[in-house]
Amino acid sequence: MICFIHEELKIMNNKTIQYQENLKDLLENLIQTLSKRSADIVRRRFGLSVKTPQTLEHIGNLYNITRERVRQIECDSFSRLRKQNEFKKLDKTLNNIKIIFDDQGGVISESRLLKEFIKEHKNQIIFLLKLTPKFHYYKEQEKVKSIWTTHPKYCDLIQQIINNLIQINEEKKQLFAQNEIFAIIKQHPLLNLKLTNQAILSYLDATKLIEQNNFGEYGPIHWPEVNPRGVKDKAYIVLKRSSQPLHFRQIAHKINTNFGKKTIVDQTVHNELIKDPRFVLVGRGLYALEEHGFEPGTVADIVISKLKKSNKPLSRAKLIKQVQKQRLVHPNTILLSIKTSSKIKRLSNNKYAL
Repeated sequence: MICFIHEELKIMNNKTIQYQENLKDLLENLIQTLSKRSADIVRRRFGLSVKTPQTLEHIGNLYNITRERVRQIECDSFSRLRKQNEFKKLDKTLNNIKIIFDDQGGVISESRLLKEFIKEHKNQIIFLLKLTPKFHYYKEQEKVKSIWTTHPKYCDLIQQIINNLIQINEEKKQLFAQNEIFAIIKQHPLLNLKLTNQAILSYLDATKLIEQNNFGEYGPIHWPEVNPRGVKDKAYIVLKRSSQPLHFRQIAHKINTNFGKKTIVDQTVHNELIKDPRFVLVGRGLYALEEHGFEPGTVADIVISKLKKSNKPLSRAKLIKQVQKQRLVHPNTILLSIKTSSKIKRLSNNKYAL
């Protein structure tokens, strides 16, 4: 699956965090106010003196102390650093970061923050965010990615918005285009929110429950229309977007055009669809969706179904017309199925009944 929410956000956003040119020096001056051991632990924990941040356990082994003791030293160091005059010298960078967050509705997923907004000094910026009380970090959860916020209330707000969106998706049994998503959230009577489109997209990016499919539509991540898991799900999306039945070769072509990197062979599509009850073979190699009103079964089965529903005999012309709404076959094929079925009777008035 291709994720487009990041791409939409990139189009709407062209800002990166503007930090002070001497940021590294300012941070180092701040850290040097700590004891030698505490300063080294802080640098290691946030990758300020090493390439990547080190774990509590790794640092504990270096100093022959427990990981809990390392955590305590880190917390104590943070309390001390926030009280230093050197900390106030970082206000310019922190205010610039706050502006970015305000543009995003107060919430940015950590993956997006690192990918789009922090072009340099990533470890230094993350350290600064964790140091200041102005920003709050929340680890990845079942329904939400790892996120940074400017206020704890945004965690509940994301959940509230997403739960309402999913409920509307489920009730209407449909996906929504981006503009529809904006309208739903802004006009929802229970939410009563004044959010920018940018903020809404940032909230959607933060959740793990709603995703955007290859056609720019939003819906629950577990729906096959959003997160297709194989050939059958991709064929389902292709047919759901089609106003008419398609040959399995056409379906294969559309799958290869719109999904993934692996080329799907025509015959693979035919072999998969013939086994899935969601799909109905309505002609020679032609498939449609059962949910679009196409009944499963042979041509004879369709004839019998139409006769049962009519509760009266049908003329040949009318019966053929009704069957051809379900099957794209020649009239002679329908007549042959009628002739060879023991359940269908031809009456003296040239009509048919069961």
